[in-house]
Amino acid sequence: MLPSHGSVLGIDVGFSPTSRSSAVCRLDWNESTVTWRTERFRVAEPERRDTIVRVAGDVLFIAAAFDGPLRRGLDIIGRYRTAERVLTRRLQPLIGKPGQSSAPVGRLLNEYANQCAAIVLEHCDMGLARHSVAIHDKAIVEAFPSSFLGVMIEEPGALVVERSDRSDTFFQHLASIGLFHRLVEHHLPGRMLPVHPSTITNHDDRAAFVCALTALCIAAGEFIAVGDEDGWIILPPCTFTQPWALEALKANTAQDSPQALRLEPSQALHIKEPSPYHAGLATGRPSQDTHMKEWIAVLKAADAAARWHVHQKRKGAAQEPYINHLLEVASLVAEATHGSDPDLVVAALLHDAIEDQEVPREMIAEVFGDDVATLVEECTDDKSLAKQEQKRLQVVHAPEKSPRAKVIKLADKTSNLRTISASPSPNWSVKRRLEYVTWAREVAAGLRGTNEWLEDQFDRAAAMAIQSVSPER
Repeated sequence: MLPSHGSVLGIDVGFSPTSRSSAVCRLDWNESTVTWRTERFRVAEPERRDTIVRVAGDVLFIAAAFDGPLRRGLDIIGRYRTAERVLTRRLQPLIGKPGQSSAPVGRLLNEYANQCAAIVLEHCDMGLARHSVAIHDKAIVEAFPSSFLGVMIEEPGALVVERSDRSDTFFQHLASIGLFHRLVEHHLPGRMLPVHPSTITNHDDRAAFVCALTALCIAAGEFIAVGDEDGWIILPPCTFTQPWALEALKANTAQDSPQALRLEPSQALHIKEPSPYHAGLATGRPSQDTHMKEWIAVLKAADAAARWHVHQKRKGAAQEPYINHLLEVASLVAEATHGSDPDLVVAALLHDAIEDQEVPREMIAEVFGDDVATLVEECTDDKSLAKQEQKRLQVVHAPEKSPRAKVIKLADKTSNLRTISASPSPNWSVKRRLEYVTWAREVAAGLRGTNEWLEDQFDRAAAMAIQSVSPER
């Protein structure tokens, strides 16, 4: 229950030191009305600090939300986060996706979001965090306006949207159907909005206003959150999130971790493993149609892999076409995930494309999407390093891989161990084969805890590789 009088703060974090493309919004309410005030600023001091402090005034804020990556302790992130993956798969075609914290722009946005949060924490009176996914002792959270707006739209595919104005189109649509009034009325019953939100016409002012609404959801204790220890992105309450979006979020988090989705106030999440025929529910179109499109992408990836690696052979005595290895890795991934993650199978087929054939990441992203390109990149070694250094770094970095990349890496090592048993390279001595098994086990140690079935396949393959060079007893 919110107090009869209160305030929340929203900040749209921008980049420019010359253009006022960042904005702060203070939203206040009393017993009868809800009002807001916005002001834009440049990423330059003291203008940024002075603007935030001036708009904030000396009131106590129950919560503040920032449009930029934030994690616990306001630490630097620098990697592709669970929250970003969850809001990309199945959702990107309809409502877009967050930028990646691992990308240069994402790293910069993370830095500026941390700076804005530090200003608020130092100069504003902030209430204590009382929500379950707190990243700080004070009630500061991460917002992403485009997803916040998009999940509330019944049929986002019916809107005429350009990538550059997606959030503005969403904002105008929701304002026109009175959605913002209903959301405010839900959290603050009996209050009026004397000014219609449709009067907010500037892109940055709109984003800051949505951030303030995100903070209002946190203040009311009613919201959806996606993420993990690397940060939580806050979405509207379940009652305002469309069924297609909620199904997509459940399916996506089932692939990473069911704990990556929180519904507040706490509700039981009956999340099933997303079957191929139910994955399409997230799009609002017939699931069989989506299922077909996803697996057409898998076939396209197999075709691309065969052409990219056409002159490459396996190291084994049989000199098999390299595509055989890629198909085996993809088959292991598909079986390990029960066919529920076509993007992961596509990435498995392409996992050596950058490393062995120098296929540009941009080409993979353009044809198969950023999700696939990121997974392939995560599975790519730096070939400018000496071979032994590459192998050492695989052991070091294995525990840091995302859960989905770990599945591909474990399938890759399993396939390689099977080759040692079935068709070892004629140039590999017994000692070298045994050394490879030892090294593969060291890598796999950092990949465990992701997929029990695949770990068993790896262990069997390692044992068979040892047995293949052991004398009979």
